[in-house]
Amino acid sequence: MMPKISIIIPCYNAENVIDETLACLERQTNRSFEVIFVNDGSVDNTQQKLEAFKAKGCVEAVVVSKPNGGVSSARNAGLAIARGEYVAFLDADDLIADCFTEIMLREIQTANADVVYCKLSRDLSALAKSDTVSEGICENAEDAMRRLLFQMGKYGFYCYLYKASILREHEIRFDETCKYGEDREFIWKYIVNCTSFVSIDAILYGYRENPSSATKKKATWRRTDSLQAVKRVEDYMLAHGVSFLPIYADYMYARDMWAVAKAFAVTGAKDCFDQLRREYDVKTCMKRTAKDSNRLVKLASRLFLVHPKLFYYAVQLKK
Repeated sequence: MMPKISIIIPCYNAENVIDETLACLERQTNRSFEVIFVNDGSVDNTQQKLEAFKAKGCVEAVVVSKPNGGVSSARNAGLAIARGEYVAFLDADDLIADCFTEIMLREIQTANADVVYCKLSRDLSALAKSDTVSEGICENAEDAMRRLLFQMGKYGFYCYLYKASILREHEIRFDETCKYGEDREFIWKYIVNCTSFVSIDAILYGYRENPSSATKKKATWRRTDSLQAVKRVEDYMLAHGVSFLPIYADYMYARDMWAVAKAFAVTGAKDCFDQLRREYDVKTCMKRTAKDSNRLVKLASRLFLVHPKLFYYAVQLKK
């Protein structure tokens, strides 16, 4: 039987973090899915672990091995061979609730929707149980877009179940030239092409923080890739006549500029922080985020407007 869902998992040197992820796949209460592991040039024992998991036969699994090309390249490789009617994405160190495939599939099929989405949490113990999950709520396009735009901490691109037919029809793939913001660009281009939406008010995805990514690894100028991704989404919305574009453009670019400046400050990339101020109109963006609903975003933005150094050192201290 053809799987209903293809779960794509990019893997790079994941041997020490993937065991819990494999276990949560084995516990899924609906088994109508395949897992596509894309080993993206790992130099540890990731390949051996994946092959051993596949050999157990408890979950239908495909293992693809390719030279290292980055997470977007790995996800695209998975999309190219996905057989499921729907597609989900999972990182090699994250978890999904035991009922993830059951609930997501039930809700998207019951409503005959183009997309269904749940919540994520960085608290892995908060994953919902099947009997605690209420029925999904049908939403319109603006509701779905507002949720994605203004509640980014609760709804990442991982939280969505995608229709493979929409991905194929509109040739939606990950931009392999983009190092940051590629996942957000992917989901926005997808929902622009959706007409029916279902929201599940439950935490079904557990996101594990990578301690080396935010505070220990110095940010590079590539972090500004996300700003270009935001602009590509704006262009995409304009080309598709999306009425939500003014709201997106008013908020997203400024909010991402704040995030880029924060990344440079937190990791001590003073040269990049100064270059950002020279090459971009950061001040105008900070005027916008100075009105943000998030108290810390608002405070840090106001510090920048007093003097950029106050933002830089305050954010670096606060992390």
